[in-house]
Amino acid sequence: AAWARTLKSWLLRRGLDINRYYDGFLDFSARYVPPTLLSKYRRHRLVCAMHVLPSALWSALAPTQLSPWVRTRFRRLHRVAGRVLILTALLMSAGYVVIHRRGLHFHGHDFPSLRPGEALSLMSPGLWSGVGRLSRILYPRGGGYGGGHGGGRGSAGGGGGGSGGGGDEEAALAAFVAFESSAAAWFAFTALATVWSAWWRAGRGSEAGSSSWLAAHRAWAVRHVAAGLSVAAQRVVMGAAHGACLAASSLPSTSSGSLGGIDVSFCSAPSTQKGIFADGLVVGVILCVAAGELAVRDMRVIALAQA
Repeated sequence: AAWARTLKSWLLRRGLDINRYYDGFLDFSARYVPPTLLSKYRRHRLVCAMHVLPSALWSALAPTQLSPWVRTRFRRLHRVAGRVLILTALLMSAGYVVIHRRGLHFHGHDFPSLRPGEALSLMSPGLWSGVGRLSRILYPRGGGYGGGHGGGRGSAGGGGGGSGGGGDEEAALAAFVAFESSAAAWFAFTALATVWSAWWRAGRGSEAGSSSWLAAHRAWAVRHVAAGLSVAAQRVVMGAAHGACLAASSLPSTSSGSLGGIDVSFCSAPSTQKGIFADGLVVGVILCVAAGELAVRDMRVIALAQA
């Protein structure tokens, strides 16, 4: 766009080269995640428009829905921001579908030296293959996972966290993608439930009492925001895991170059990066969904105490 070129020229005249800083950031982050994990959407403008950029707007609007101060003093702002938030959430969900259809998930796109179903957990390497095999026992007619992800990639050396090979990896990938898609579906569902509970006010909500629809509306709003914050929680978990790994690697090593069975190059290995990223996603979703349910329970307890 013309405005982007103008801004870039203005910054260059003042000695600020955005590309240089961006490339430096990619080089630094390569110790923790592949550069393509951060840069791949530059060539997918539809994903940027439907998922990446709306996520920033969603993050800015979410506090306006949970803040009692905003709800009581700026009621109209709360309602308008809430409608924009829900529309943004649904746009982000549609963007996730585009990511899925284009095969841009991290496990199929960003680790070319690993197969998609390989190294999907560092904490429990056999977790997803076990879940996948169990699902095949319970649902024997279920097929393999297609999803637009190729599987003909070789295995990389260094690091651990593999999930087996062949059928085990296919089962692991299918189970992980099912969890991943369920988390995205929960995000969209809670957005729709938040809207529905608000619309209920105009119907049966007025007959059931003003507090009935309001309690349901706030509960679903909390669940929705908690679901969206799972992405931020994933980054926190990843940071803690990489920090712990680097701290262990910086300790005095044995003559074989390892400490406690962990090679000093373990932290930057592709299988380690992928396993930490996948574990961070799972732990982030579980923590945030659980936190949302605890918050809803506390809201109900407080409401009963005040009744």
